[in-house]
Amino acid sequence: MSRGVLGMLTALAACSVTEKEPVSGDAGHDARTPAEDAGAGSDPETTIEEAPPAFSATPTATFVFRSDVDDATFACSVDGGQPAPCTSPLVLTLDDGPHHFAVGAIRSAIERDGTPAEHVWTIDTVAPSTMLASAPPPVDPQSIATFVFTSDEASATFDCALDSEAFAPCQSGLSLGPLGDGAHAFAVRARDRAGNIDPSPVIHVWVIDTSAPDTLLISGPSGTTSERTATFSFLSPDAGSGASFECALDDSAFDGCTSPHAVAELAEGTHTFAVRARDAAGNVDPTPAVWMWSVDLASTPRSASGPSASPTQTGSSTSFATPRSLDRGPS
Repeated sequence: MSRGVLGMLTALAACSVTEKEPVSGDAGHDARTPAEDAGAGSDPETTIEEAPPAFSATPTATFVFRSDVDDATFACSVDGGQPAPCTSPLVLTLDDGPHHFAVGAIRSAIERDGTPAEHVWTIDTVAPSTMLASAPPPVDPQSIATFVFTSDEASATFDCALDSEAFAPCQSGLSLGPLGDGAHAFAVRARDRAGNIDPSPVIHVWVIDTSAPDTLLISGPSGTTSERTATFSFLSPDAGSGASFECALDDSAFDGCTSPHAVAELAEGTHTFAVRARDAAGNVDPTPAVWMWSVDLASTPRSASGPSASPTQTGSSTSFATPRSLDRGPS
């Protein structure tokens, strides 16, 4: 073959070779982006970013969740139920009680989160009740007030308020004071772990009275009498309603009595009658009113009481003289 013919054939062969084209994905090559290739062959991860607190006072629960891959879908399960497709955010409305939520990301039939994200919480929409177990009496001589309180929910905490003060956290066995004389009001309410607050706090009202009352003897026998009986009248100007009295003759112990009070079968000699007031708070007059007189069966009878009785006579009361201390006893 001549050199001219060989050159022509070579030129024609060069013109018949087609330009190479990229091979399609169907030929076995992955057409995903480099970012997608980075996650290829691994299961997606799931994260719960927002969920109810461990104890919730509302029946509505909102969940926000995500995956580490952008094209993932999700399957959610509530209280052990069958997983179902879901999207974020997911809002659930449930009854009171403990609950369990699980969510897992899915990328394909074989690429799914094998360890779904989980959240456990309790819904409690019922407010606790508050009970006052111990408190001061309605009228109290003590300036320190102690309160013991409980709730029908063992895990409850408490808020307390005294008089016009705002509620503040407190614990059972709370002691307040010293407080001034007068009326006081104490309130306590329970708060459960879900944040529910007793809408009707327990309120205790009482009066502090630390002042001892005075006692006055109004009438009694004259200085010397032949009578073997004697009658005494007495009162307290400041003991108020609910006041009571205690009387003692000579060396006997104080015992409850009312005005007028009579004593009988008195022996000859000098006698002492003492009376003290006790107010509703339990305060006792520390200086009982004292009346002294003598029984002389041979003496001439004299007036037992009234204007004729002189404060300088042996028979006299603390309405005229300074009362003696109860600790020393009648003399």
